[in-house]
Amino acid sequence: HISTGGFAWVVQNQDTTLIRSINKLIKDPKLNRIKNHFKRHNIKFNYFDFENISPYDQEFKNRTELDQYTLTALVFTESRFRSDIVSPAGAIGLMQVIPSTAKSLGIDSASLFIPKINIKAGLKYLRFLNKYWDLKGVKSKNRLPFILASYNVGPSRIAKAARKAKKLGLKPDLWYDNVDQIAKGPGAHYAERILKLANIYRGFMTSINLAKNPILN
Repeated sequence: HISTGGFAWVVQNQDTTLIRSINKLIKDPKLNRIKNHFKRHNIKFNYFDFENISPYDQEFKNRTELDQYTLTALVFTESRFRSDIVSPAGAIGLMQVIPSTAKSLGIDSASLFIPKINIKAGLKYLRFLNKYWDLKGVKSKNRLPFILASYNVGPSRIAKAARKAKKLGLKPDLWYDNVDQIAKGPGAHYAERILKLANIYRGFMTSINLAKNPILN
């Protein structure tokens, strides 16, 4: 039913659990709400192009700032891969870069609607955050959640949480079970959400690659 925008499947009669699950999904009112949500946010899928997670996969590959899946998760969370949006706080485009931040990075804020320029600005800011936490003594293997939380709420706010953690006898250079106990709020939730979504993307592409190159036992 591709031409009409529908879908079809084939199952064995014995697969009663699967059939019940599919029928329940189709009848669930939440399905229409989900479909309308995707329409409102201009989120489209090409089911024949399943090897690409986003329209910007090539831009995200082989980056040193973040791995492809974490970067993809960050951009999806920030903008749903839309380059034309502006937040109530004035953040612009794919990576929701604040004009003043772009200016401090040497990038004209007027060009932030251009995807490549916006990504360039976002990556420069991520490099700044990486260096910031490096100077704070956070080892590279522990740095990612600090960087992500800082991208959301700013490094000074997370640094304040790290200082408070130290006063309470926790380790200011470790996130899990240490600084995250203090930095509860938007930044911490943001970092957790990005990392979970990155794992979903990573698992999806792993499944695709295994399907293309099945391991013979």
